[in-house]
Amino acid sequence: MRYIYYIIIIIVGVTIAAGWGIFSKTKVEISKPAIVINDKIISEQEFDDLLKSKPAYINEEELIDSLIVKELLIQEAIKQNINKDESFRASVEDFYEQSLIKILMDDQFKRHDPVVTDEEIEKYEALSSMKVFISKIIYEKKEDVGKSTNKIIKTIESNFLDLSESLRFTVFNLKPGESSKGIINMEGFVVYELVKTEKIKNKKAIQPLDNNRIIEFIKNGKKEALLAGWVDGLKEKAVIWRRK
Repeated sequence: MRYIYYIIIIIVGVTIAAGWGIFSKTKVEISKPAIVINDKIISEQEFDDLLKSKPAYINEEELIDSLIVKELLIQEAIKQNINKDESFRASVEDFYEQSLIKILMDDQFKRHDPVVTDEEIEKYEALSSMKVFISKIIYEKKEDVGKSTNKIIKTIESNFLDLSESLRFTVFNLKPGESSKGIINMEGFVVYELVKTEKIKNKKAIQPLDNNRIIEFIKNGKKEALLAGWVDGLKEKAVIWRRK
């Protein structure tokens, strides 16, 4: 039983690697067979590509064994007409759509290479020795922003470096008295306001900083923000209707 579970794990890894390979190929390579399972032929070129993209935790023999098991299971599923089942069609469609979205998002992410300035690094270093006081304002919906009703206010007091990465980047881009644009989550429409900052009295509580990590943090935050702005732009251009 452990063997079967292990093979399934390998098959999943190989399937993911092969799946991305399908989208990246622009032409079909013809070469001699490397593996033949009944009427299924895996060419040397295909097998070499799979070898290059295989998970690091499996060796060549395990890869071959997993490919054989995978193909035998596929052939058996086809014999049983599972490929004609509606749930199969839906799962294939779902995988296809997820693959398209992932490739699109990866491509957009690679296109942006924001610059991190010395001033931004200095600001992060200054905030790292600060305690921040934040108002988390939760509205039922976006249209309620600015109204005195239909909102819940929670106070957050924390050392800047102890904040989650997303909240830390939000605070990093605010001055005392400023509010964030707001995000939609399970709580509703959430806006963060930076009320004030205070110097940390206990210097031992301040963690040592790594410049490269600061740059990576700011750069990734900027990329995420650019990506979010790009998605917002798609929404603005689209014709969208939803029931009330």
